[in-house]
Amino acid sequence: MSEVQPSKRLWRALVRVDAISDDEKHLFITIPSWDSTKQLCIEAGSIRNVDVLTLMEPGSRFYASVNIGAERSEDLIITNWKIPRDGRAARFV
Repeated sequence: MSEVQPSKRLWRALVRVDAISDDEKHLFITIPSWDSTKQLCIEAGSIRNVDVLTLMEPGSRFYASVNIGAERSEDLIITNWKIPRDGRAARFV
């Protein structure tokens, strides 16, 4: 059995929502454990957890499984979005 390459291994990571497009089809996010200086644009439709989507707003934070070993943003896998344990999206201003 072979080991998963570090660039493909999924880790639990904090994801911050920085902004949402006017048409609400795109999210601008930051994954601090991957690169705290890069903002990424993802399609809102890529998030399958409806509960997470209803709580999306700028400044909110969620957990997701992310291959933080990826070198390029094009190689990132972001899946399995979760709401923090208290049932609310953490929000910091």
